[in-house]
Amino acid sequence: MPAVDLSLVREFKRRAEAALPGRIARGDAHAESDWDMAVVMPDEATPSDWRALGRISFDLTTEHRAFVQVVPLALSRLDDGSALSSSVVVDAIAA
Repeated sequence: MPAVDLSLVREFKRRAEAALPGRIARGDAHAESDWDMAVVMPDEATPSDWRALGRISFDLTTEHRAFVQVVPLALSRLDDGSALSSSVVVDAIAA
């Protein structure tokens, strides 16, 4: 796979703190792969904060014509041993 263009991740990060787990981070993505953006949120995040991630995802999907999947994760769950937190800790690359 050619070098990954991380401009979409950087733009997401400009709008919300994000990292990139999954296929793209592991280097086994294909042309139709979606962009999973892991966003670690403070435990005191409000429902409004969580909804803002959906708006950012929608805007970036529209602007870049690439499907952006937001994967929110509460800070307290970052080391809970779940598959999601493990993927973020092990595979993710920050932009």
